Amino acid sequence: MSLNAGTGQLQVFGYGYDGDVYFSNTGAMDLKDKKITWKMNEVTINKTKSKYTVTFSLENPNLLSVQMIDRVVDGKKQGDWIAKLLRKTKNNGK
Repeated sequence: MSLNAGTGQLQVFGYGYDGDVYFSNTGAMDLKDKKITWKMNEVTINKTKSKYTVTFSLENPNLLSVQMIDRVVDGKKQGDWIAKLLRKTKNNGK
């Protein structure tokens, strides 16, 4: 992660593999209120190109919402993906 001094945006980058497929990605991260938003561009060793937006929202102290929207893989729009993660503690079960 690095700061773009011109725009004030945080730049993000990464790489990894999933099975035999290696990938790298770049993008920008925005922090606003209780949301973190990543706008990403990704390319694989097979030359598959993807773009997507990931948003993390803290809905309450025990509930994190994760959304992957605006997904496009090789020019084809993909469905959105949404998950909600609940933190279980001894006290929030009462």
